[in-house]
Amino acid sequence: MQQSALFALLSNPDVTPEHWLQQQTGLARRVVVAQQLKWEIRDRLDQFNITERTLFPDLNGLSQWLRRYYRQRPGVAAAREEVRTPEDRRQQRE
Repeated sequence: MQQSALFALLSNPDVTPEHWLQQQTGLARRVVVAQQLKWEIRDRLDQFNITERTLFPDLNGLSQWLRRYYRQRPGVAAAREEVRTPEDRRQQRE
């Protein structure tokens, strides 16, 4: 199993990470990525080996990474049904 991660502990065991972050304004912020940039950003993160497989090194992380790796990109997906992945077919029904 490959594992690349940082394990950090707070100095006070009674404080939750969420509570600590709320007290530390400016340390974390939410970034909303435009949908049309999603694949480009994923490609760049992949180049730095930042993937579901390395962030979550369990079977679930591996399966999420494999699903995305073998999935047809929007706009590139073939019109023929036999070329589409099961994930593409499921999302088309939703």
